[in-house]
Amino acid sequence: LTASIAAEREGRLRAEGAAQRDREAGQRRAAELSASLQEQKRTAQALADAKAALVVNVGELERRAAELEEQTREQEGRIAKLKENVDSIRVAKAKSEAESRKNVASFGHEIRELQAQLSSERIEKKELKAKAAQAQG
Repeated sequence: LTASIAAEREGRLRAEGAAQRDREAGQRRAAELSASLQEQKRTAQALADAKAALVVNVGELERRAAELEEQTREQEGRIAKLKENVDSIRVAKAKSEAESRKNVASFGHEIRELQAQLSSERIEKKELKAKAAQAQG
């Protein structure tokens, strides 16, 4: 009977030891799960913070993109106006050059007429000198 009690007692102690080990293992697992849960919460909060920052950044980027688009339209308008001005200057230059060529041609014609007239006057002067010399002499 004593052996039976001792065996029963030994079985109970083993069962209690196994139960204690199971409880300790369960507590360790619970602690691990709790730590894991805390880490997941921190990660979730970090992700939420990052998402909020991204939303702000996206809004800022969209605002800046709109500003740049407006600046681009303004620059394109200025470029178009400058091109118009350059074209106007080219047309005015071409007209001016044509007018200058016309004036030079006209002046050339006038010079030739004046040279011819001067030549005629010189001839006439020589003839008058010759007649005056004949009359005197």
